[in-house]
Amino acid sequence: MNERSEVKEHYAEKSKKIEKWGEGPWIEEPDGVEWKYKGIQCFVKRNDFGALNGYCFVPKGHPFDQPMETHECFGNKFSNMKGCFELPIDVHGGITFGERTIDDRAVIGFDCSHSMDIAPGMENSMKEAQRLLHEKIPNLPKLSSKILERSYKDIQFVMGETERMVDQMLEYKGVLLNGTNEANEPLQN
Repeated sequence: MNERSEVKEHYAEKSKKIEKWGEGPWIEEPDGVEWKYKGIQCFVKRNDFGALNGYCFVPKGHPFDQPMETHECFGNKFSNMKGCFELPIDVHGGITFGERTIDDRAVIGFDCSHSMDIAPGMENSMKEAQRLLHEKIPNLPKLSSKILERSYKDIQFVMGETERMVDQMLEYKGVLLNGTNEANEPLQN
């Protein structure tokens, strides 16, 4: 049984994608997808580097539905949802996003811009940096692609990981699989 519903795809102009990130599988795939999975609103969005990020809304009353808190790091203040980076969810690269929307709904997510990921915009910058480095130091050995074993995470991978994130969120103790809390009240999505 397919538990995906209400799927909407969004595409940017191909010529702009090629200009910004070069050729690759990202040219033909959507740059954003919205859908419901097991009744939870999910979405994938391409970031400025051309990599994809996966997100889902957290049902009101769920243990992951936490308030925002402000932190200071190197003199800069930033806010995120309390405890979002410690959530017991196993997705690609871990949870890297936890915020609340304007209408106070909690959202968690992950990104595919880690060191072993290919982010099209970063890839173009790295190729140019390597070219410039080899101009300055011609005898410098080139890095073997086998050492890096990097890969691009495509739309199907990111949608699958987003659904795994939802599955783990719904299975988390204190939330029953039938979509109710321990008081057997329906969760709001």
